[in-house]
Amino acid sequence: MTSITIDLPDTIARQVQSRAESQHTTAATVVAAIVTEHVSGQKNYSDARAQYMKRQPVLMQSPHHEYPRRDSLYDRADLR
Repeated sequence: MTSITIDLPDTIARQVQSRAESQHTTAATVVAAIVTEHVSGQKNYSDARAQYMKRQPVLMQSPHHEYPRRDSLYDRADLR
């Protein structure tokens, strides 16, 4: 395991220490868990995005069917 020294604002350091005490562990363990969660979340997002981008485009309608006209979608005659 590699040791890293970090500088935290006092308020954050107190919160980390408080969480460590409530979990009966060390501040280093709490920080390591937070960093691990963040890194794995980024990897999961990247993996999901790559999987999505591999999908082939799908036509939402047949070429013989026209989209509805704007007037029919946004008819507000009843509001006038």
